[in-house]
Amino acid sequence: MTPKIDAIIKEVNKSNFATIRGIITGIFEILNNAKSSVNDLERIIRLDPPLAAKVLKVANSAFYASRVEFKDLKEAVLWIGFDEIKNIALTEQLYKVFHTDAEGSFSRKDLWKNSISTALLAKMVYRREFGEKGENIYTAGLLHNIGIIIMDQFAHEEFEKILSFGIANDLDHCASESQILDYKHTDIVEALGKDWKFPDELIYSVKYHHTPEQAPAEYRKQAETLFIADHFCKKWKLGYSDSCNVDEDEILKVIKNNDIETESLDLMHSDLVEQIAHLEDIGLLSND
Repeated sequence: MTPKIDAIIKEVNKSNFATIRGIITGIFEILNNAKSSVNDLERIIRLDPPLAAKVLKVANSAFYASRVEFKDLKEAVLWIGFDEIKNIALTEQLYKVFHTDAEGSFSRKDLWKNSISTALLAKMVYRREFGEKGENIYTAGLLHNIGIIIMDQFAHEEFEKILSFGIANDLDHCASESQILDYKHTDIVEALGKDWKFPDELIYSVKYHHTPEQAPAEYRKQAETLFIADHFCKKWKLGYSDSCNVDEDEILKVIKNNDIETESLDLMHSDLVEQIAHLEDIGLLSND
């Protein structure tokens, strides 16, 4: 960790940003404990009344097609399901960070749209192409842009230089960042993840989502999936993407390495748009 990154993480932990830490780390602790139950997750959710209200709203939404109105949080948790509740809780906590725009030329709302779109698409890939539930890859997708938010808030002058340099020189975010700084926003995510005790799978899949070939072998599949999802969300203009401009052949190579059909990704587009609309309906994705 460089002195600059160390200083940034210390500032994060002293700020309002750190208010999400308790819920997020609490969820991870529950998920990593084989003895955890729905009751444990319910107790974590009750610590945050707005989150508890959101869970009830989701349970009573048309998307979950309940014939009864849920007023009890535990019943709502049981109806929606353990994994989906985890996703809703994480989404709600990160929404707080991304939703309010800071001063400057950058839209956090656009970045949030990309984060949530990438998370949803990555999860679809895991379910449809790999036959896996994809809960952890959804979390990684939500978090893959958080280093940019931290830079915007805690290294704002340097961050504005990155944006301005990229515009002036027609460079993507990654290329501009490498010209201005001696560290990357993904390095910040790694440092934050270690400090907040995120699972290694999450830390390294996010750290290497731009350079999946550098990821440790056990996390390369997750990193490559984020790489693919981020690229397609940028292609489909779903929010602000930090995805690097890469040759189409490189994308196709990663897709082929994972036995994914390109046509399948295109077919996921309409389902992704539908899920984004659902999140707008329940207030987890601003549509303004």
